[in-house]
Amino acid sequence: MEDESALAPKRVAVPGRVLWVVLAIWMVALGFRVAYITQINPDQPLTGDGGYYHALGNSLPKEGFRRAFEFSMVTEETAAHPPGYPVLLSLGSRIGLTTPDDHRMLTALVGSLAVPLLALSAARLAGRRRRGPPPSARMVGWAAIGAAVIATVNVNMWSWDALILAEPLVMTATSLWLYALLVYDDRPGPGAVLTAGLALGVAAATRSELILAGVVILVLLWRHRSLPWQRLALHSAAFGAGALMVLGPWLWSNMHRFEEPVLMTTGVGTTMLQGNCDSAFYGPLTGYSDYSCFDRSRSLMNLDMDASERDLVARNIAGDYIQTHRARLPVVAAARIAPHVRLFSAGTAELLHRGPGAARPALGGVGWAHLVAVAVATWYRRRGAGPPGRSIDCPRDPGGGLRRGRREPHPGGGSLPDGARTADDRVCRLGCRPLPGSGRPIHSRNGRHRPRSLVAEVVADPGAARRGAP
Repeated sequence: MEDESALAPKRVAVPGRVLWVVLAIWMVALGFRVAYITQINPDQPLTGDGGYYHALGNSLPKEGFRRAFEFSMVTEETAAHPPGYPVLLSLGSRIGLTTPDDHRMLTALVGSLAVPLLALSAARLAGRRRRGPPPSARMVGWAAIGAAVIATVNVNMWSWDALILAEPLVMTATSLWLYALLVYDDRPGPGAVLTAGLALGVAAATRSELILAGVVILVLLWRHRSLPWQRLALHSAAFGAGALMVLGPWLWSNMHRFEEPVLMTTGVGTTMLQGNCDSAFYGPLTGYSDYSCFDRSRSLMNLDMDASERDLVARNIAGDYIQTHRARLPVVAAARIAPHVRLFSAGTAELLHRGPGAARPALGGVGWAHLVAVAVATWYRRRGAGPPGRSIDCPRDPGGGLRRGRREPHPGGGSLPDGARTADDRVCRLGCRPLPGSGRPIHSRNGRHRPRSLVAEVVADPGAARRGAP
């Protein structure tokens, strides 16, 4: 049986100079966000959720989660949105950062932290190799730099700052969650999984639907099922404890503040109501939301209802409409999903609103869709290199065959003797795949030029080698 250490993932650390480059890119990203708020788009009006977050962030230190009911000036308990982002803004308000620009700056600072976190996550992904030789430090460094650059220029990462919306906090929390899970996957331990739980708690406390991402920990626990069950149970408990430390106080508070049961927010009914009516199901606004849809509910609500009761009324109205028009639902669902698979949606263009800089929307195209081409190209190149395996040195055969670490036949022709003494000799006799190296090019199976290498790699499928695989 092979040594367990030989089967552990090989890792290449991020070079120190690359960390300095990532730090510089982070500073550039933060500087651009500040310039966008103060110079490029200094007069962004606050509407809708942005006004809600700003007002609640200022009132939270004194009044708690209370706001004026829309039909009167009487304040009431509110859970229209999860508490994460208002709590962040309230921390700034406690030290005197109470103006909209102050909250924008605080949002930009927190949102920019996603840049180095994504860079570190990309470096961990690029620097790991379970089979075959470890990746080069150069590749790891470029992966980190590339991720940092994309996170810096992507308009969907920084356009929310001026609007005082929760997305920057969500992106930073999910970036930390991703990095913690990658660390845990490499070195399972309670510290990494606790950090992942805390990060997921912050993300779910900002956008409640992200609580569903907690199922990812089950996949990682299954990957490490060879560990003692006591350790896996400890890791599961640490992950749950981290998330519960953040979400627990909010869940407990909601159980005692409202007449109807409330888990995370009282905004589910509002969202369903404005997205399920005639204007959102038919016509040019198919798939979008329409605030005029609220008119159906106003006659059914009164001042005696709290936020949870109004939310229940709105959910019932929207549910009845969906049931009545369920034949149209697939079309509406497709219309809502379509903008999310394009490079740049009309909704994102509206966020940038007015002002000079026609090039700004073009930055939105630097997103996941561009990475598809890179991923396909990388897969195609690795496909020519064959499956990964254990690195060996093929023995020298003076009578003809494979030289040490060389894939191509010796000029004398022939092959290694059939009576190979070791398994490595047999693999070399069947065929070796070269690793990236230097020297004049040789041809691979698909006819493309590949560099000559002084090291050879085990062919995972010896039968393929007999069939003529390089």
